Amino acid sequence: FRGAFDATAADALGVAELDQLVEAGLVQSGERGQFRLLETIRVYADTRLQNLPDSAVTYLRHAAHYAAFTEAAGPMLEGASAASILGQIDDNLPNLRAAIRWSLSADGGVIAAQITTALRVYWLSRRAVYEARLIEPLLMSADLPAIPPVLLGRALITVGYVASQQGSLQSTAQIERGIALARQAGSLADVAQGLAYLGMLNRYPGNFERCEAILTETITL
Repeated sequence: FRGAFDATAADALGVAELDQLVEAGLVQSGERGQFRLLETIRVYADTRLQNLPDSAVTYLRHAAHYAAFTEAAGPMLEGASAASILGQIDDNLPNLRAAIRWSLSADGGVIAAQITTALRVYWLSRRAVYEARLIEPLLMSADLPAIPPVLLGRALITVGYVASQQGSLQSTAQIERGIALARQAGSLADVAQGLAYLGMLNRYPGNFERCEAILTETITL
């Protein structure tokens, strides 16, 4: 684990007897049911884990758990519990970074794309541009067989719009590519989201006719 984690996360990795680890001083217990490893213990444990023959299974469980967490939390960021969910994601951000990085090197970016797209609202709310764009170099690759087209399109739309907040010259092309993939996959919600972003990007340079055409299509969806 990186940073804080809870009992559910520990259980997902098969960690037994968490209370005993706390009593032994190997794990620290904090507020809101959160636990932490001392950094020296975390580094030692991670080094030992890397040398185990089944370490890949543990890293996959870790990444899959946090992907599931974000997919459950993402929709709630636009509801009444948004403030609480934002805090939960803040607490888990170090583990989310670790899961994204593992995915980029181990599963072709599938879990990285799931996390990145699920937290679209979070990245924009927290201005967490760095984390949102970790997957960007992979998305710019020509061949991405591991990521399903609908997920790839959603990731391109998300990353493209977040990148636009930093003045990226590639953002429009990323969003347009994402919209094209969403159309092919029949994902109208993603098409509408991408068009809404594209309309906003065309508004600010003064491309009002283009903006109107894009947003008119968005409304029809």
